[in-house]
Amino acid sequence: MGLTISLGGSFLRPIIVAKGKTQRSLKKFNLDENVIGTCSKSGWVNEDIILILLDEIYKKTKGENSVLLLDKHDSHKTSKVRKYAIDKNIHLIYVPEGMTSIFQPLDICINGIIKEKAIQKFSNFKANNPNKKYKHIQCLIDILEIKKSITKKVIIKSFDCIKIVL
Repeated sequence: MGLTISLGGSFLRPIIVAKGKTQRSLKKFNLDENVIGTCSKSGWVNEDIILILLDEIYKKTKGENSVLLLDKHDSHKTSKVRKYAIDKNIHLIYVPEGMTSIFQPLDICINGIIKEKAIQKFSNFKANNPNKKYKHIQCLIDILEIKKSITKKVIIKSFDCIKIVL
């Protein structure tokens, strides 16, 4: 699952990337309009998935100038992605390699909260259901619930790392 946050203190719709060639690979997630579902042959983000993210940012900002912080994964740096971002008034800023733990707001604050709470939810699930398998859909439900518990204030505070650099 890919998460994106805004300096305004909100999450954009999360993106689920399933391993597969068709939308059928998403069936196990039982997605609704609050989650974007897509697939890739490898199950990892590729150029086309970044274009979906850029479209989401464009919708959220109504075409106003915006900035997207990205790591330097190859799919984030293609000429198609860079051109599409320019067309959508989105300025791409690449966090230096090995520095996302210092300059990426999601890594600094949000992901730790989600991971800690997800471990608690998984542990509770297994304790209460020792013979049941923890399925993809349950994991998604848990993460979406956890995401709701993260306040606007916490999201905004996670951007403090960038303010220090500027």
